[in-house]
Formats: sequence, structure tokens, C-alpha cells
Amino acid sequence: MIYSNLCILNHIHKMDLIVEPEDYSPSINNNGEYIDIVPSNNSKIFKIGMRCPCGTRKDVVFKEPSKFKTHIKCKKHKEWLKNINNDRFNYIIENKKAQELIMNQRQIIEEKDTTIRCLTKEIAQLEIQLNEIKNPPQDLLDIDIDP
Repeated sequence: MIYSNLCILNHIHKMDLIVEPEDYSPSINNNGEYIDIVPSNNSKIFKIGMRCPCGTRKDVVFKEPSKFKTHIKCKKHKEWLKNINNDRFNYIIENKKAQELIMNQRQIIEEKDTTIRCLTKEIAQLEIQLNEIKNPPQDLLDIDIDP
């Protein structure tokens, strides 16, 4: 058990961290409408890259503000922005449902983590007990030499 835990920890330690590009989300103006605002050149978002969920170029990662500015002027992106503005109320409802789902999943994960920690401790204790049964301590004073 100790060996397998060390293997898992060693494997986790060797894994490289992968940073995914951010997903673009339009801003909301004072009227509650979605609008495009391009992050500044100094924004960290362009260092890791940004994807636009409009579907026009789903595999493209924008790493320069100028290219993203060009993209948001295209017809399909403008249609996408218009559609989310027209369907604004549904997005709010979907977002609320998604937030509730995330909270529930976090709670479930926390409960499962607690269960795993408890079971891991129990397994370790049982392994110790099993090892004591398989290899009982030898006390030389208890050995009966007389036949």
C-alpha cells in the first residue's frame, strides 16, 4: 500500500501543468446587453490564448488583440452576439442552473473526498493488523524449550 501511494505521488509530481486557453465572454453594458470588448494588449489572456465560443473558428486560439478585433467584426460573430442578446433571459436561467449544479457537484466531491480519506486510514490500520497477524512478534521468553 505504501509503495503504491509513493508511485501515485511520484506520477503526479512528474506530470506537466497544461494551461488551456481562456474562453471569451462578452461584457454587459448599462442596458444589460452583451457587447464585445477586446482585452488590452497588456492583458494576460493573450499570453495563454483565447477562444471565441461563437463557433465561427472553434479551433482557433487568439494570441493577439488585433486578430481578435478582426474576428469580432465578422458576420457570424455578430450574429452570435445578436442571438445571445435576443435570448438573454434563457442564458441567465441556464447560468443559474449551471451555478447550482457546480455547487452540488462541489458538495458531492467534498463528501467523496472525506469518505476516501476515512477509508484510506481504515485500510492502513487494517494492513497493520494483517501484518501483525501474518508476522506475530517473537518473544524469546515465551519459547518452551522443555519437551
